Amino acid sequence: MKIVCHIFEFFSDDLRRSCYWNAVYLEIGTLTKMSRALFLWKKKGKCALPKESTKKNIKQEQLFLRLLLAFFGVVILAFGAAILNAAQVGVDAYSANNIGMSRAFGMSLGNFQLLLNLLFFLLILVFNRKNLGWGTLINMVLVGYFIQFFNSLLAPLVETPGIVIKLCGLLIGVLLFTMGISLYLGADLGAGIYDGITPMILKYTHWPFVPVRVAQDVFFVVTALVFHGPVGIGTVINAFFTGPFIHFWDRVLTAPLIEKITNPAKISEKITKPEKN
Repeated sequence: MKIVCHIFEFFSDDLRRSCYWNAVYLEIGTLTKMSRALFLWKKKGKCALPKESTKKNIKQEQLFLRLLLAFFGVVILAFGAAILNAAQVGVDAYSANNIGMSRAFGMSLGNFQLLLNLLFFLLILVFNRKNLGWGTLINMVLVGYFIQFFNSLLAPLVETPGIVIKLCGLLIGVLLFTMGISLYLGADLGAGIYDGITPMILKYTHWPFVPVRVAQDVFFVVTALVFHGPVGIGTVINAFFTGPFIHFWDRVLTAPLIEKITNPAKISEKITKPEKN
């Protein structure tokens, strides 16, 4: 219950003020404070640290870098989803559902998605909490607000996209969306809210993964259609054909970044290196 109370306290200002910038500023402010604290600590460390202290600080720096990776992954995937939406080719099933329902209930996308995410978060917290982590909170809070923000920037630029704009938007949107997913998953700080629903169901039903995940996607596509959400070819691609793109980004981008983050020798050398006067 303490965790739930802290969560409600943490997000209360966003819900009360109904302003998506609050959540964005909150996360950026948290990361800035962490970065400043790490910088000041390094600046003071003019001599080599004890081995146990070095290991501890290696883990702290790894966590900080993984948080940054998850954060930028969320920003990039949100930008990709906004491009798909602006090109009017359809977004992923969950975003399509949330865009449609938020319009129907007269709410901003960021606030509606945060509330729906919070509902699923509490269910996962009770029934399958092992899949949750710091990355889950970043995903839960920021994705909707960033999609809303990028939509507000792109919508005036592309009012009636032609076939060329649609094709370019589809390609660029899918590439960015899958790049963001790759970075976020590579951070390994907990599953996203949408991706955490299927494992929660499997834990108690022991059904095969693929049918359950397909049923989940179909359910949200149907609700998106009912509420006139942006469903299209982009929705189908994001639901069934993103695997090769994610694998590509894993190989050329995410894996090398994770290798640098998780290499204790390099981080230890960086931390314990004496400061030159």
